[in-house]
Amino acid sequence: MKHDGVEVAVCGSLNLEESRAKAETQGVARVARPRDIIADPDIEAILNLTIPAAVAEVCLAMLETGKHVYFEKPLVSDLTKGRRVLNLAASKGTNRR
Repeated sequence: MKHDGVEVAVCGSLNLEESRAKAETQGVARVARPRDIIADPDIEAILNLTIPAAVAEVCLAMLETGKHVYFEKPLVSDLTKGRRVLNLAASKGTNRR
């Protein structure tokens, strides 16, 4: 699926059946677990829609692999974790929004 020049390459969550259903409705051909998406060298950016309690750790894992990260939930519930995410993003030269 492409939208405004951006290709949505994969839909993922811990529940692959849920991912398949969402991918099918949106025309996304591939589903995968989050760890596999994060590890995929062909993925440049990830939309992180994890639960607020997991956002920081998932963002850190994404940033460690050089991914650009976008998320819509509160960054963190802990200021120290938030600083870690922002500092790592800055050190990697990645975008975080």
